[in-house]
Amino acid sequence: IKGMDKMLKKIKDTKKINLLGLNEYPFLEKEQLVLNKTRRLKYHTNGMKFTVLNKEFEPIYSEVYYSIGGGFIMSEEEMIKRDQEKDHVPQEKIKIKYKYRSMADLQQICKETDKSIMQVVLENE
Repeated sequence: IKGMDKMLKKIKDTKKINLLGLNEYPFLEKEQLVLNKTRRLKYHTNGMKFTVLNKEFEPIYSEVYYSIGGGFIMSEEEMIKRDQEKDHVPQEKIKIKYKYRSMADLQQICKETDKSIMQVVLENE
């Protein structure tokens, strides 16, 4: 995103974040941005949980969002609603030709099959 590096540097330098250009709030990155790389969210790992805290650092709102591919994002609520639809095929019932959980796994598949990452991903679509 154009200008993102400059914006992130400003947030880190000033320790403040500006929301919608309307209000500026204190932002302590080490305390308020938690990158939990070991906890898997309910639907898959490519997601983020946003939690809004009050002045006493108590949660007052929380929402989980997932990147579902192709540049699309869905909230957890939308994922639940989608899964409850009559004609929806649950993820665990979808047959995937090449299963992998990490980049190392994907690279191994590419090596074993003599295919590019793009070829493996397209065959899984």
